Amino acid sequence: MQKKLCSVLLTMAVLGVATLAGAADAPQGTRITDPAVLASMGFGPDAIVYQAPGAGSDAAPAPEGWGITSSSQVSHPGNEFRGRISTYAYDTGVGARDASYVSGDTFVDAAVNLPSGALWESTRFWLSDNTAQDIGLFLFQSCLPASGAGASAQLQLGTGSSTGTGGFQSVVVTVAPATTIDNNTCIYWARVRYGAAGHIVQKARSQYRLQISPAPAVASFPIDVPTTHPFFRFVEAMAASGLTGGCGGGSFCPDQPVTRGQLSVFLASALGLHFPN
Repeated sequence: MQKKLCSVLLTMAVLGVATLAGAADAPQGTRITDPAVLASMGFGPDAIVYQAPGAGSDAAPAPEGWGITSSSQVSHPGNEFRGRISTYAYDTGVGARDASYVSGDTFVDAAVNLPSGALWESTRFWLSDNTAQDIGLFLFQSCLPASGAGASAQLQLGTGSSTGTGGFQSVVVTVAPATTIDNNTCIYWARVRYGAAGHIVQKARSQYRLQISPAPAVASFPIDVPTTHPFFRFVEAMAASGLTGGCGGGSFCPDQPVTRGQLSVFLASALGLHFPN
């Protein structure tokens, strides 16, 4: 039984996304049409499921988001949205972690977990709305004191809505202005307000961009990297993160070449490389 379960889980891990018919262009890959195979993965016989290219082999993992010039994304399946304060009942359209509203609380929330210091730019929602009522969309933060007790303060960061009777829709809610994530004092979430039974949330996807911390007022290496140095902010970011302690005597030695040994310290510290013995 355990071996069979592991086989099913492995099969599911290498599959492309299942979508409702007509919801999106067909992804690259081979469509699975065998009803028995679909049923073994929890899908109905009419579900649109594709086997990803290279499935069954040791495909390379997707690249991580690096750097400060390009944006990264994190997705939230529809069934990760939970009732705000009371009972919430939902159905599913195709069993692809979508949520079709049935009854109960009309407000549902999903946590948005982004790296501290990142700039939250927007969240895109994939929806289905075939009624006259719109689906309301909201982005929030809730903050508390960093260590002491206190009341929480909520701030609406963005809002939008579907267009009633528009069917499948993709709606972007912009965080205006873009917000720097502070996981020390705040939490962040996306909220959906259903307007009628049958409204569907397929998924949401939050977009963010990494940032370099602002320059401090006082230099860590005042001898050769003062506050006026062109690389001051970048050197200070490395020092604050523990990647470097300089070259001794209050200096950073910015013009000295880096040895392979020093490079290994920078990279291992930056990536947090840790392997068990």
